Amino acid sequence: MGTSWNLDALHADLSRTALDPGHWKPALQRLTDSVGAVGTVLLPPAAQRFTSISTDAIGEPNERYFKEGWNTRDLRDRGMPQIVQRGVAVDLDFATEADFRRSDYYNDFLGRHKLRWFAGLAAMAGSDMWVVSIQRSIAQGPFVAAEQEQLVRLRGPLSAAVMLSRELGLARARGLAEAFQLLGSAAVVLDWRGDVILANPTAQQTLTAELRIVKRRLTAGDYETCRSLSDLVDRATSSLLGPALRPPVAVPRAGRRPLLVYAVPILGEALDLFVHARAVLVVLDPDAHPTAPEEALRVAFGLTTAEARLAARLGSGESLEEAADGLGITKETARSHLKAVFGKTGAHRQSELVALVGRMAAPMSRRALDSI
Repeated sequence: MGTSWNLDALHADLSRTALDPGHWKPALQRLTDSVGAVGTVLLPPAAQRFTSISTDAIGEPNERYFKEGWNTRDLRDRGMPQIVQRGVAVDLDFATEADFRRSDYYNDFLGRHKLRWFAGLAAMAGSDMWVVSIQRSIAQGPFVAAEQEQLVRLRGPLSAAVMLSRELGLARARGLAEAFQLLGSAAVVLDWRGDVILANPTAQQTLTAELRIVKRRLTAGDYETCRSLSDLVDRATSSLLGPALRPPVAVPRAGRRPLLVYAVPILGEALDLFVHARAVLVVLDPDAHPTAPEEALRVAFGLTTAEARLAARLGSGESLEEAADGLGITKETARSHLKAVFGKTGAHRQSELVALVGRMAAPMSRRALDSI
């Protein structure tokens, strides 16, 4: 097997993955073709191993790997010390002839697809280690020492690509929560375990005694509602149950209408792998007064930031005194801002301003419902 690989082209492909997570599969395919293998898989850290990115040729064995539980009994995990120490490991570092003859992993799992030899590369992102697993057939033979030396040179570019992809994935998850924020909706992003990754500001204001985050889990005040929430989260975050939208869970509140919690599964191979974002919980409060975002008021009427903040509060039903207290300004300052708001919006009374802001907020409220 030759060892003169085009590492520059591989480096360029890995650089593209940092800006385009969808390019991971083509990058892994180029790596596969360059080293004379059948296919390549990118696996997340072992504790988070619930999915992966693989080239098409080994899509079926990769699916079996998770569906049949081989990810929890992977014989190649024995090679992790070598991967950590040297940056690369191959089967001959830890497997014996007896393993090749008798092991279910090598015979039932790999043998069924005529696979045998692999090289595992480490890609570090902080304290987490991703593994690039390159698969060769029995006929192609194992990776020899000179090839392993070439592969180790990819450790730095691989680690940089994984680190940047993870940061980009986190930014996308944050952007998703912010998009719901612009629509005036409370949104909580969950990982594959159902743990809360982040919550937007509206969610932080909406979650109170009846519905709150405890130890990164969304929980309710009574047992039955907790069970319903758990079932909703499990179905939304499970790759086995599919992406179907479920009816909302109603969270009872004393003296008020219940909160409605919807779960929206997140689809996207790279996003799931690097950030583990699997679903968004959207919490709708039927008693909340929809408000137009301050930015929309500023752009539409040329209001200052202070004027827009006051107009948004007044439009949500607060009195001038309540709005002034909430903004930390005096009543006289609030009256001065209100006079300017009247002049710029054409409203003459506070009731007209409330109606105007309400008309701006209503379409956004409908879009929030349509988005789920």
